[in-house]
Amino acid sequence: MDVIFLAYANSQTDPLPSLAEEDDGVFSTLVNRALKGDFFIHRDAFTTLEKLNDYLGIYGERLAVFHYSGHADNDTLHLVGDQANAKGIAHQLGTSAKAGHLKMVLLNGCSTAGQVNGLLDAGVPVVVATSAPVGDKSAMAFSLRFYRSLSEKRLSIREAFEEALGPAQTATSADLNIVDMPRGVGLMNDTDVEDPLWGLYTLDPRLLEENPIPYRKVHTTKGQYVPNELLTDTLFETLYRAKNREIVNLYMAEEEGEYVELGEKQTTIVNVLPFPIATHLQKLLCPVEQENEGFDKVSLRRLEQTGLVFHATTEMMTYILLAQLWELRLNEEVGALPEWLAQELRTYFYLNSEERRAYDHLLLIKSLRSFLDSLNEGQGIHYFVQELSELRSLMQVDHPFSQACNFLTHLHQQAVAGKIAEADIPLFCQEGEEHLCHFFEELGFLHRYTLASVQDIDIERYRHQKKGQTVFNHKIVKLMRAFGRQEHLYYLLSDFLQNRGVVLLKGSIKVADARQRRFTAEQLEFLNLSPFVIDRNAFEVNTDLSNLLFFESCRAKGEVYFYKNVKRPESQRDRLEVQPDGPFAAVKIQLEAFRKTILNED
Repeated sequence: MDVIFLAYANSQTDPLPSLAEEDDGVFSTLVNRALKGDFFIHRDAFTTLEKLNDYLGIYGERLAVFHYSGHADNDTLHLVGDQANAKGIAHQLGTSAKAGHLKMVLLNGCSTAGQVNGLLDAGVPVVVATSAPVGDKSAMAFSLRFYRSLSEKRLSIREAFEEALGPAQTATSADLNIVDMPRGVGLMNDTDVEDPLWGLYTLDPRLLEENPIPYRKVHTTKGQYVPNELLTDTLFETLYRAKNREIVNLYMAEEEGEYVELGEKQTTIVNVLPFPIATHLQKLLCPVEQENEGFDKVSLRRLEQTGLVFHATTEMMTYILLAQLWELRLNEEVGALPEWLAQELRTYFYLNSEERRAYDHLLLIKSLRSFLDSLNEGQGIHYFVQELSELRSLMQVDHPFSQACNFLTHLHQQAVAGKIAEADIPLFCQEGEEHLCHFFEELGFLHRYTLASVQDIDIERYRHQKKGQTVFNHKIVKLMRAFGRQEHLYYLLSDFLQNRGVVLLKGSIKVADARQRRFTAEQLEFLNLSPFVIDRNAFEVNTDLSNLLFFESCRAKGEVYFYKNVKRPESQRDRLEVQPDGPFAAVKIQLEAFRKTILNED
């Protein structure tokens, strides 16, 4: 089995403050992969010269990655109680390099660039080293992001390196070349302070586009991988624990010995979730024959759809938070947004369609959460989707939900860019399904919120009745079925929602007249998602069907707005262009108001 050797030369009497944290962080990032049998991690917190020599000899040709963190300089690594000569280390690493196993060496100490030539001459394919003293916290930040990008996102060495530079710079208030606690001994006299602190070194630039973390070609936990097997079981269990009534009924039927068809489970799962999520999950989980393009088989199309399910879900969550933020602003519960958030929202609002396809919505979600949680003297707000308040704990780097988000974000971006290698498809299909399961395990609450299109509102009040007896009859289409026929329902409420808007509802309803599809509700809360989400048919066609659209892009500071079809987001034929006049004038008015009140634009 391949080995990743993590050598940390921390002093027990005079330790580097961040080295132990780096040790723990890198190990926790890699350990999930190691537990699946991809490789073995040798982790040494207090590396001595004797232990280094012993283990380099023991692992020999099996060494895949050698990582060193601690004090260093141009010629040596400063181990516990002694120093290791760079030439000797290069000679020993050459055994694994010549065997084709060693993929990378990372020397995360001060001024290690002087050791690079010896390593490359010994056959090491890629070396990451430093050209000057490096700060302790910066070194830790670089290392943590670098390995997280390699292991969880499966980025190439070059991509992971570029991602890691940002956190390394952020971890110090000074320039990276001027540090308070360097991991080295003195300064290199021949170092140009303008040179990048960390450097990538190789004799073959093509190797920088590879990933050095060992992966087995196929993962099997219960025999041969079967697409959708784990996903179906996970969603079924998750929605059962969330007490969805339809899923509970199927679960109890199975418990009583009845046979429940797999197709019935899958159909029920997608029909209890909001349509923007369910319509993409349906293609993955149970595609209809005429639309099946390999979604339920190990294929590139399945990978693309896996990323799209995640992308559509996070996009909908973004619009939910934006809708609540705007509601607070309109009700004057918050004032003008701070410029940092307004600028981030402006950047998002003016993304073109291609940029939006690969956009990481979690970045904006985190910013919105940060602002909303800071309100009311740090007490935060009452979230309409109250479970969103719990996402902060789930986003810790070692939580499966956070790791799943990282993997699925990268998977979607790589799929959009057409960068998924054919050889990676079988592994990524299984990995993608596992991560999608971890993602949805925390989202069982979604079935409690009803997405609906309010297509008309009638006022029902006889002249002999008092004002308090007025009933507002809402003609709606529930947007909760990926399968089956949609139909109009009528909600009789004492207050009105909003006409021709897509709303998120929560609260219980009672049947008033089953034959006429009339319902009543004493307490029904709603969040208007328009104009971020609209139903095209509510404006154009008198039909029981809905045609759900997401805001896509804006051209020339609001002159023209575009919407994409939720079910077919890449279809140009289904794209809507909102003109200044016409049936969608009300949509444009709302978008203009959003620009003024939220984006701080004139």
